[in-house]
Amino acid sequence: MDEHGCPSPALPPRPDGERALVSGEYGGLGLAVPGYAWPVQMSYVDPATCTDDHLARLAEVRALVCRGGNGAVYTQISDVEGELNGFLTYDRAVLKPDTKRLKDAHEALIREASRVTPTGCPAPQPVLE
Repeated sequence: MDEHGCPSPALPPRPDGERALVSGEYGGLGLAVPGYAWPVQMSYVDPATCTDDHLARLAEVRALVCRGGNGAVYTQISDVEGELNGFLTYDRAVLKPDTKRLKDAHEALIREASRVTPTGCPAPQPVLE
């Protein structure tokens, strides 16, 4: 089951207990790079702030793991005409966020979410009969 949420990731509101839960699109955090952008309404002014917000969205993805989330897809790898949401500019010439910070955070999330009981999730409550 898939739910789109921008900029924050989201899970389907009514899981059926039979299918994987995925945030099929999240993000939409735009950083205009001078000389590489079309006119758009929203964009960041510096790569550090953009990177910080990417990491904040990834922390939200992490919280979805505790709610049964099985995956999340960032909206787009590269910019397209009129959208500056990519990690790369339209021509893939400029890498916009701090990729070392993002890589480290993604690797930590994968490690934690791959555990039987993910780190930081509350313990399941026993069912009382």
